[in-house]
Amino acid sequence: MQLVEEEKNLLKLFSSYISAEEESLNTLKSDLQTLELSVNSEDPERAMNDPVAVYKLIRRLRIKWLSILQSTPISLQSDFQEWLQSDLPKFPSEEDLEAAAFGLIRWQEKYKLYPENIGTPLSANEAFYVGKVAYQQKNFQHAFHWFMHSLRLLYRSESLRPIQGVTRQQLLEYLGSSAYHYGSPSVTIDFNKHLLHLDQIMQFADTEINLLELFGGYIDAEEENLHFLKGNLQTLKWRINSEDPEKSMSNPTEAYKLIKRLRHDWLFILQSTRISHYKVDIQEWLHSDLPNFPSEEDLEGAALGLIRLQEIYKLYPENITRGAHFSSDEAAYVGYFAYQHEKFQHAFLWFLYSLKMLNHPKSLHPIESDTKESLLHFLGSSAHHFGSLSVAVDVYQQLLKLDPNNEEIRNKLNETNSTLQLQNRTLEPDINTLSTTHSTNSYEALCKGDTDQRTSRRQRALSCRYSTGGGNPRLILAPLKEEIEWDEPRIVRYHDIISDKEIEILKNISRPQLSRSEVLIEQEGAVSNIRVSQSVFLEDDAIVVVRVNQRIADATGLSMETAEPLHVQNYGIGGRYEPHHDTLDAENDRIATFLTYMSDVEIGGATVFPEIGVALKPKKGSAVFWYNLHKNGTVNSKTLHAGCPVLLGNKWVTNKWIHEFGQEFTRPCSLSEWE
Repeated sequence: MQLVEEEKNLLKLFSSYISAEEESLNTLKSDLQTLELSVNSEDPERAMNDPVAVYKLIRRLRIKWLSILQSTPISLQSDFQEWLQSDLPKFPSEEDLEAAAFGLIRWQEKYKLYPENIGTPLSANEAFYVGKVAYQQKNFQHAFHWFMHSLRLLYRSESLRPIQGVTRQQLLEYLGSSAYHYGSPSVTIDFNKHLLHLDQIMQFADTEINLLELFGGYIDAEEENLHFLKGNLQTLKWRINSEDPEKSMSNPTEAYKLIKRLRHDWLFILQSTRISHYKVDIQEWLHSDLPNFPSEEDLEGAALGLIRLQEIYKLYPENITRGAHFSSDEAAYVGYFAYQHEKFQHAFLWFLYSLKMLNHPKSLHPIESDTKESLLHFLGSSAHHFGSLSVAVDVYQQLLKLDPNNEEIRNKLNETNSTLQLQNRTLEPDINTLSTTHSTNSYEALCKGDTDQRTSRRQRALSCRYSTGGGNPRLILAPLKEEIEWDEPRIVRYHDIISDKEIEILKNISRPQLSRSEVLIEQEGAVSNIRVSQSVFLEDDAIVVVRVNQRIADATGLSMETAEPLHVQNYGIGGRYEPHHDTLDAENDRIATFLTYMSDVEIGGATVFPEIGVALKPKKGSAVFWYNLHKNGTVNSKTLHAGCPVLLGNKWVTNKWIHEFGQEFTRPCSLSEWE
């Protein structure tokens, strides 16, 4: 459920990111139009002779283009950013801009011109800058006239929108100060050191033309990238909004798709987005929340969970993905993991399914798509490793049609053909058909629901009753509902042994502490694919744990003093526990197991006993109990049991492993080798 909420948050941030990027791109496009108007309306030859045009050119390069450099993030159109960074030494300096403004002021003094008399129109911002230069040089009369001209332009509707605008308050302050200072002794200014060379002005004009072309390319690339991201956003919205969060937790196919989206699609978006103009930065959120993202191991576990379900329930990709809208990429990814784990038949079937989906008209467009050639390579290799050489030959021939000059494929085709001629085709395994030949009492058969008719008849003869646990005072008024599931070994089911409220409390206590379950290997705990679940031991710190332990003691009549803490388990995608005994082969061994079901499971998840052909379906609120040891202390081999993979649903259980010490009077030892 946490991953579902994570993705919903991501979707909101990604949508806001795209809106902010669109707004920013519209601003840049407006800037581009303004700059194009400015550049295209000027004659380069005139710019060399007209001091106003020179000033406007230098100011654009110095102020506006450097402002654009700061407002544009790292672009997919890298030429623009690289050119801006590398060409900065050729940009006019602040001294160049100041010199151009000095040129206008000197021109005014020589020809007695007011700002309005200068032919080339200026923006309010441009006029303001000339006034500032005049003011700094204590030429207060000219400063006053330029500030007044800027103020008039500021109120004109036809004034070009500045990238960095001057305010009315600034102009009024400078106007008042200029008027106040006017009449001070004149200051002689040496203008010779501020003169600009003609070649330098031409270089600036060329620089701006290059900038304009690259800036246009930058915006085109940004629009294309934004269009791409918006397409991904629509796809992700469709996928997320079409899923029920509860279904995502219970359906292994939907859960796999969710994990893959978070692990691959969203991390791909992370690489495609740059520093955002959106105030809540999606990049920061993604980076800060990465520890909560599924790991590559989580994704592999989800894919292998699907493969385990296929192996046990003999399912084809079409069966397991029914109604799940699998993309070609999602299917191929399961195939890759099957291939890496040398499950070549399942790999072949997933790659074949991916190939079908690649050209399916209703298939969702994946963010990362697999090519037909890549899938055919894996199909051929999977068939070859499985031993279906005739199928491998067909695939290699298809690859050669796509690439007739591929010598590697041609050599593989020749080698496979040669091997095929030497072997008996009737012995070739059928890679397209899953084998269903298994013993009736096997683990897989029991998980699928195949039971011996004799077992069914024997179970029907068993009984159920209300039990007071041999006269336990706590059970006199509220006896337990006891059902005998099997007689030898004796397996008892207790119905309504735990309430829904107690179940929810136990789940809530356990969730933050869950970690991968371990098995005992050479007397040490280790993670293994034999047991795929998450679990935690709960000490008697919570009242609900104490209450549940007491109820187990009442039902079984056994002492809990040497028992292990209550063990809570959650089985995820394809979660299972292969056939095993609960005993530890140690002193004070596990004499008995009390297994409580804290959820119903729609399909799969049964507890099966292969040696006796019994399958027990999970039923929320019920528990099953059996003895692992004979009275003489030896292991009862018939208690070999397994947890079947969950095909649809969410399986929660608790285990209480009860040990030998402390049971001397409630279950006395026997010296008989038969007890």
